[in-house]
Amino acid sequence: MSFGVSISDLIQVGTLSWNLYRGCRDSSDEFKRICQEVAALHVVVKETEEQFAESRGLSPTRDHRLGVLLEGTNDVLQDLKKLLDSYESLGTQAQRTWDRMRWGLEDLADVRNRLISNTTLITAFNSALARFATYLIRC
Repeated sequence: MSFGVSISDLIQVGTLSWNLYRGCRDSSDEFKRICQEVAALHVVVKETEEQFAESRGLSPTRDHRLGVLLEGTNDVLQDLKKLLDSYESLGTQAQRTWDRMRWGLEDLADVRNRLISNTTLITAFNSALARFATYLIRC
């Protein structure tokens, strides 16, 4: 994503967020709690994808800013994927023990906060784009 943002970058992040949403939804209670944040992030990324596809292109600075946001979003989604994969690999018997249930709760809190932060940042970016588009239409 360092050479500019393309629609495929947005599709990649959107697909990853959707797959993680499905994985969290079908997982243990700890991951189900994070499911809503992943779903919200997915919605915001899909909205960005639509705005990007409909726009006449972004300025180089906006393109760079969106790239930074997508990198951060991809990083947190990859971290969540690693946690989900690690937890699922413990097996159902191990998931029933209290020690296994507590495993990763701090990591999940951090990932949850990062998901919320990235969703907020991309929402703010989309709002700025919408305001700019409205300004251009009025001028």
